[in-house]
Amino acid sequence: MTSKTHRHIYWPSRLDPSFEQCRCGDQRRMPKPPAVYAQPTSVDAAAAIAPKTPRLREMVYRLLRDHGPMTDQAIQDATGLGPQTITPRRIELVREGRVRDTGKRAKTRADRDAIVWEAVTPLDVAKRDLHDIVVRHDFQPGS
Repeated sequence: MTSKTHRHIYWPSRLDPSFEQCRCGDQRRMPKPPAVYAQPTSVDAAAAIAPKTPRLREMVYRLLRDHGPMTDQAIQDATGLGPQTITPRRIELVREGRVRDTGKRAKTRADRDAIVWEAVTPLDVAKRDLHDIVVRHDFQPGS
């Protein structure tokens, strides 16, 4: 008896975001950005831009930090760079914890809802960590 084969189509795993899974149960470790889908052209493009990604990532972070929350489209407009450059850098910043979803939405030029992103400052991180310590240890002033 021959087994049927299918073309593996992967999507991010809900249980572990560092893996992708196929409907057959097959899993593989997700490629690190910027080569998101690991197609030959994507891998080539990622290799070409790799030396520039730290500078571009910092540009996106500073834009959000200095000018306030923006959509990806607004970031593209402000920098003059395309979505193929900006979106992966913003995704990397989200994964690093330096940028987060504000919970707000804004309309794009195509009249679609877009996430409004904001920079996470060191002060934000300190406040979150302090809150976690207080909540976790049931801190009581004066005790």
